[in-house]
Amino acid sequence: MKKLLLLCLLSATPAFAQGVLLERGLDGASPHLKAVWERVRIRIDHQNAQTVLEQEFENLSDQQLEGRYVLRTASAIVEGFAYWNGEQKIVGEVFEKHSARTLYQSVIGKSRDPGLLEHTGEGSFAFNVFPIQPRERKRIEVRLGQRLARVGPRFEYRLTLAGGESEVVAEIADDHPLSRIDSQSHALEVERPDPRRARLRAYAKPSGARDLVLEIEVSADPWQPSVVLHRDPGQDPYLVLQMAAPAQVEQGNVSAKDVTLVIDRSGSMSGPPMEEACAAAELVVRRLRRGDRVNVIAFDDGVDPLFAKPRPIEAAREPALQFIRRIRAGGGTNIAPDYNLQLSKRRARAVRAYLVKAGVASLRLQSDGFGSARPIDSNETAEGRARNRRVEMGDRAARRGERRGHGSRMILLETQARSTASGD
Repeated sequence: MKKLLLLCLLSATPAFAQGVLLERGLDGASPHLKAVWERVRIRIDHQNAQTVLEQEFENLSDQQLEGRYVLRTASAIVEGFAYWNGEQKIVGEVFEKHSARTLYQSVIGKSRDPGLLEHTGEGSFAFNVFPIQPRERKRIEVRLGQRLARVGPRFEYRLTLAGGESEVVAEIADDHPLSRIDSQSHALEVERPDPRRARLRAYAKPSGARDLVLEIEVSADPWQPSVVLHRDPGQDPYLVLQMAAPAQVEQGNVSAKDVTLVIDRSGSMSGPPMEEACAAAELVVRRLRRGDRVNVIAFDDGVDPLFAKPRPIEAAREPALQFIRRIRAGGGTNIAPDYNLQLSKRRARAVRAYLVKAGVASLRLQSDGFGSARPIDSNETAEGRARNRRVEMGDRAARRGERRGHGSRMILLETQARSTASGD
């Protein structure tokens, strides 16, 4: 039986990546900043998509403006960005939101060009563009990387174009023959140098469709594995093993599974996050099939399981749904103490079992664990945490100051194996 653990910490992400330049201080689109042209270069190699967006925006006003470029990336990751002040290219760096804003204020206070990208949230990035001179055309470049999921033989690439005149050039390569390349949104010019490679081009007018969708199908059987080798400069290489599930599976071929839903009910989840997590959990429970088993665990400062172990869905569906509906946000999410305590007890028992197997009488040995309650060093450093993860052995009678007349065997009398663990 397959086991599946689902952690219900949800966030909404848009289906299309999209970048737009806004005017600082205004909500929504600016009447002073207009998208003029855009060039999109796409390379899709074994479902790994690399995208370079080159966009140009014009300041239509007679005033110097400060812009804010907002990028919603869907499932993509920003790998780099830049913009131009005249002929000078300003290459940016990625920072978390608070650090980026603090550094930005420091930089513009010195009349320098900032190049700081804020990671503002899940799938969202932004950077400030300053200055934008009157009537100036500001050029921006963003590089994105993403993994395109394949279902059966088919996968999709999606991007919302910024506006103005848009040109899209894409190169596609795969181990499997490319059986179909199409777009329901834009007309494509496709070149096929061989069955496993393609080069395509598309254009968009300012008044045309902005949501670009590329549909690619490969000639590959379901579950057929393929391997991609990748190595970043200066880093160790790694392999990506990929297989695609079939678009449809016969009911008789679906294996029964154990599903455990873990729902964070801490105070930070109050409101919509809690509602969305519970709604998703309910949907999972309702979709489980005959033969599956389910359990639900709610956690904050402690852990609250519905069952001791997963139970058959036929009898557990309604109790699981009721349990989910009763979950309310509150408390914190520090479950490390309970975990560390149980881990340390297991470590101590393992040492005791080894000594018994080595010939020490079991009645002479006791074990216990104390979790993170008895550190001997700071948990703020890796070295300190390594020292705190330890097993100690000692003579209980000796610690009480008692004397035992057993010579060299005294250390083994009433020995307590004590483990103190702290989490990383």
